[in-house]
Amino acid sequence: MERYRVTLTTAERAQLEHTVSVGKAAARQLTHARILLLADASQNLVQGDEDIVAALGTSLRTVERVRKRLVTEGFQAALNHRPQPPRPDKIKKGRRRTKADAPGLQRSSRGPLPLDLESALR
Repeated sequence: MERYRVTLTTAERAQLEHTVSVGKAAARQLTHARILLLADASQNLVQGDEDIVAALGTSLRTVERVRKRLVTEGFQAALNHRPQPPRPDKIKKGRRRTKADAPGLQRSSRGPLPLDLESALR
């Protein structure tokens, strides 16, 4: 995969350090902030993706995606997750199925089903 170089400004680095130190953000946002701090090339402590994975317990693919999003889409896009697309409805057309529509669940004309085997044999 293509390698993206992460270079943070001092303001961005300060914001990430504050976010991580406070710890009052979504878990995904905290993980992305930690990834960006460890991957920052402006510091002399540049770590490889495998080192970041070992330190944070994330996947290699997550580290690669966060790096790519910072370079291609910007700081806020890399920090915040992309919302998932809306899910389609289960039944798009027609009416909803009810228990009466399901085969084998309709009541017989003789009343309710027996509760035990003895009454079933009568």
